[in-house]
Amino acid sequence: MNALILVTSLAFTLGQVPPPSGPETPPSPSDAPVVRVSPVTINAAAQSVRVYRDERGFKLQVNGRDFPIFGMNWGYTPIGENYRYSLWTQKEDFIRAVLHREMTLLRDMGVNAIRQFDDIPPQWVTYIHKNYGIYTVVNPLMGRYGTNVDGVMVPNTDYSNPNHRRALLNDLAQKVEKYRDVPGVLMWMLGNENNYGLHWTGYEIEALPGQEDTARAEHLYSLMGEAVRTIKQRDTLHPVSIANGDLQYIDLIARLMPELDILGSNVYRGPSARDLFDEVLRKLNKPVMFTEFGADAYDAKAGREDHLAQAEYLRKQWEEIYSQAYGQGRAQNALGGFVFQWVDGWWKYNQEANLSIHDTTASWPNGGYESDFVPGQNNMNEEWFGICALGPEDEAGIARIQPRTAYYVLQAAFRMDPYAPTTNPDTIREHFAAIRPTELSRGYESSMALARADDLSAVRVSNLRLLMDSSLSRGSIATVRPNQVAADHTESIFFDLALQPTSGVYGRASFNVVGNVAQNRLNNIFYENRGTPPRPRRPTAAWAGPRARRGQPGGAAAAGPGPARAVPGRVQAGPRGLPVGGLLPHRPLPLGRGRRLLRPLPRGELRPRPGHLQGQRALRRRLHRKEQPGGPQGGGGPGALLGRQPVHRRQVPPERGAGDADADAPGGHRPGLHPAHRLRHPRARGAQVDGVTGMDEGAHGA
Repeated sequence: MNALILVTSLAFTLGQVPPPSGPETPPSPSDAPVVRVSPVTINAAAQSVRVYRDERGFKLQVNGRDFPIFGMNWGYTPIGENYRYSLWTQKEDFIRAVLHREMTLLRDMGVNAIRQFDDIPPQWVTYIHKNYGIYTVVNPLMGRYGTNVDGVMVPNTDYSNPNHRRALLNDLAQKVEKYRDVPGVLMWMLGNENNYGLHWTGYEIEALPGQEDTARAEHLYSLMGEAVRTIKQRDTLHPVSIANGDLQYIDLIARLMPELDILGSNVYRGPSARDLFDEVLRKLNKPVMFTEFGADAYDAKAGREDHLAQAEYLRKQWEEIYSQAYGQGRAQNALGGFVFQWVDGWWKYNQEANLSIHDTTASWPNGGYESDFVPGQNNMNEEWFGICALGPEDEAGIARIQPRTAYYVLQAAFRMDPYAPTTNPDTIREHFAAIRPTELSRGYESSMALARADDLSAVRVSNLRLLMDSSLSRGSIATVRPNQVAADHTESIFFDLALQPTSGVYGRASFNVVGNVAQNRLNNIFYENRGTPPRPRRPTAAWAGPRARRGQPGGAAAAGPGPARAVPGRVQAGPRGLPVGGLLPHRPLPLGRGRRLLRPLPRGELRPRPGHLQGQRALRRRLHRKEQPGGPQGGGGPGALLGRQPVHRRQVPPERGAGDADADAPGGHRPGLHPAHRLRHPRARGAQVDGVTGMDEGAHGA
């Protein structure tokens, strides 16, 4: 069978992270920047949030009620977009539709807080809280990815530069004025792993640096200490935290940020944070919350999605948070955390290229995640941290999301109140032991099976038909393969390819794949014939006549031996102008449209008349007898057979060509041809071409 191979070429663009800029040794800090201070005003609609502490530990309270932080790093970035995309610049109706879908899922999961950068409009902070009961942590980045200094964007923040520091603090003061009285604000969070930004300037995560460059870190944390004071001078209702990279530079935090309310940390230590809670309590004597933590849903070692491993990591991490919470007898300083992250980020690995590809390239190593860790290889897949899988957009243009098993595990975990009187280490252990990811995976697995079925239904094959046809032919009067037995077969496949990428868009294409094509079909007009290569035809010299080039020797007289043959759609003559089936054409005659009647052509060519001729063998015998010397009428040819006097050929002088002889032929017709008006014999009907009747039943000549 013939095969059709489609080759798709994918081009990958590799990006290069620019090297850090700035001096090797930062300059000495100058005088503290001047920050404008405005009087504090309290809006009765804003919530009062505080960190409560007693002998049993720390906990967060909102308007006097205990508030364990069941948080999520939430964001909306569809497939094909990257960090430049902003939901908040879209139309209001679209924003509402997105929030309704995603906040409903978050609320049903048990999430009560989300982390947002400081570009979220205050109206949506209130909208989310009012409609879904979810609070927002406002997160100014404090120059993590660049600083706007006097209207110019500086990509690499120098925390020792007075102008950079002043620009950051002035911008922060404006943000405090913007959000401090907004209902739904839970707290302030400063930066995002800015301590890691001291060592490189790109967004992409790499192997975490060590404790070098303490001098630069001092400038960073001294600025963060001033930022805490800037907020507290303007907002007394909301606590202030930081999003530090793990516990790096914790001693500098203790020394330079004494007014910090909560130590926030992005923690990726695997299933356990080990001594993190104790170290924070010992060095800072403050509560701690995880500003990022979790696990990716891709097994880098096996090269496949592993949503069960992700769910198991999160189950163990939250069990430890519960056991370190207020009143549980251990560090008792765990406030909760913000899971990283809500949905997969298809843009995160390369950030500028392949935005529509769910990349499986691991970007940094972490031995704490032992399930897929191989020494010397990366195992953390930045694009696969989503609690939900990201899908294509629906008819409304909203990205589809599918909760993974981790969603259902956390939903079950959050049902326990860590501050309830009945909650103790034993009940915590029993509660989490009863949560089995394998039993909660059915929802995700069935949903993914349905999603794969939907993807497959977008392209489907229908009307599949296989045609296998064999032909066995034998004939003593065959003109193409005389007196031979021939067996051949035809292979043909028909199918339709239907495309429906989305509702309202539908297309269909029909295909026929041809394998072998039989060469001995009785009916030579059949569909698969188009799959055979065309065979060149050479007219025999006996009937070349007017097609012979002028001056070519031989011309019409150069008739050579050869059998008459029939080709679909035309009739050819054999030696001496002898027609097939009793006809006398001198060039191929086309069949009539819709029937096999041979129609008359100009220049005296012939067509059959009613009547029946005998078989081909008898015809040849009779012609042979009449062409003998001294035969009837003194000459041979089909004219004698049809009862007409033959037109004798005019002898052509040797020095003249066949073309010149045509011009001098008597009566204006070509030598050797009978004028059409002389052929009126009633027995010329029913002439056969290689065994196939030349006229359909009921067809009549003119």
